[in-house]
Amino acid sequence: MSTDPTPWLSGPRPNPGARLRLFCFPSAGGGASAYMPWADLLPAGVELCRVQLPGRESRFVEPAYEDLGDLLEPLAAALHPFFDVPFAFFGHSMGALISFELTRSLRSSGGPMPAGYFASGHRAPHMPLRRRLWAELPEDELVSELRDLDGIPKELLGNEEILEVILPTLRCDLRLYEKYQHESQPPLPCPVAAFGGDADLLVDADEMEGWRQHSAVSADVHMYAGNHFFLQTQRDAFMADFCRHLSALLEAGD
Repeated sequence: MSTDPTPWLSGPRPNPGARLRLFCFPSAGGGASAYMPWADLLPAGVELCRVQLPGRESRFVEPAYEDLGDLLEPLAAALHPFFDVPFAFFGHSMGALISFELTRSLRSSGGPMPAGYFASGHRAPHMPLRRRLWAELPEDELVSELRDLDGIPKELLGNEEILEVILPTLRCDLRLYEKYQHESQPPLPCPVAAFGGDADLLVDADEMEGWRQHSAVSADVHMYAGNHFFLQTQRDAFMADFCRHLSALLEAGD
């Protein structure tokens, strides 16, 4: 990268010749390491920029944000120096919501806009949350919900010491996510693509199709066999579609 490092981003591999920077935002309770395997899978010319939020991994000692409005300003300020080349946003689950509202915040402030926006495992933001609220559930009930999602190894969910480490940040993320109130604005002025699992307990196909309303340019929806964590189980199929979208952005930039 051509700018000074920031704790809000984790490389892993600078690409001075990058023609597109891809900022990847994590899911609730997750960190930047989730996207590390992508470094060797993206098209040439794309630089992977893994967003690291406070409260996890290298920023574990920092308090996690519980309000999206409080997060957006420092996040935008930290990422702004890296918007010196065309860029795109990708977010999974909570990360899709954060990057969506960051895009709208940049537009409202007259800032640079992403060349493309990608949402994964998250309903279209104008659609209401269907599930019950999880943030304040007793530990046993929250762990049961997490176990049903089948994204965290069961041996970790059964380890009290590990739960003491991961649950406080996860609850903060859930509060941020569950307090969200959508405000109507014009569609985004960039292409949108959404990706989902056909057996996701949190998001159904109609809620994924709702993303088509959020682009003034073009919108695509891709569904895969799998649950909320289809990115892991259907990585090859997902990455083939995703890389086609990234290659289109590269071609448009040229």
